[in-house]
Amino acid sequence: EFEAGRLDALANVARNADRVAGMDFSVANASVHGLVYTRRDRPPIRTTADFAGKTIAALAGTTALSNALAHGGWGATMQPFPHPQAAMDAVQNGTCDALLLTYALEHKYTTNSYNLRREFVDDILHHFRFAVRKGDAATLVRINDALATLLRNGTFDRLYDRWIGPIEPHPIRLADLRPYAIYI
Repeated sequence: EFEAGRLDALANVARNADRVAGMDFSVANASVHGLVYTRRDRPPIRTTADFAGKTIAALAGTTALSNALAHGGWGATMQPFPHPQAAMDAVQNGTCDALLLTYALEHKYTTNSYNLRREFVDDILHHFRFAVRKGDAATLVRINDALATLLRNGTFDRLYDRWIGPIEPHPIRLADLRPYAIYI
């Protein structure tokens, strides 16, 4: 629908080299950390420096895999899988050291027989934007203006706290520290 011109914009699009040729992008409006699932008997992976020398599973066609490949896997061998079940099996049986994702897996994959540890990767941040057709500057300006308004008037923070906050750590902002300013 987007390519046919029946949609003006797409939401929650990760910018990558393949998309730049046909799309223009708004300012980033959402960001999520990378997540890894690892066996509990292995050391945790908390930064991309911990990837070096490991084999990391990722789902084919995902932002997580695309971002990892764009960064040379941060020193890891990236192994694509078509389905979460196969990737989780590879981590469970030790074929892969971890599974890299942009979202938390459904409860059924992480509890019953897997018992894997979930960690946020501190230095992986996936940015999402609105995408418009290449050259559609008027729509892009309207979207960026609307995003700026949401940020200024507090609506963005309220939406973030409601929908993203429960699953993603929120960075500390100056406004978060104001109540404690007298003690600093």
